[in-house]
Amino acid sequence: MLAQHLELNAEELIFLAGRIPERDEDLLKENYKAMPALFRRMRKDPDFAQRVFSLADEPAHEEMSNGQEMTQSKNQED
Repeated sequence: MLAQHLELNAEELIFLAGRIPERDEDLLKENYKAMPALFRRMRKDPDFAQRVFSLADEPAHEEMSNGQEMTQSKNQED
C-alpha cells in the first residue's frame, strides 16, 4: 500500500491528497452550512484554530468527559 511505503497512515494520505475520508463525509454534509464560518474563524483567529486542533488530538475518553462536563454545566445554567 502506498501509505505504508510513505510511512503514513492511510487517513493522512487521504488528507494530503486534498480528499475527505468516506467516514467523515456525512458529518460534513450534515454541517455544511457551518463549515465556511468555522474556516473563516480559524483563519482569522490562530489561537482558536490551535485550541480546535489541540482538542481534536485529545484521546477519546478525554473528549467524552469534556463533553459530559460541558453538558452538565449547560444544564446547570438552564
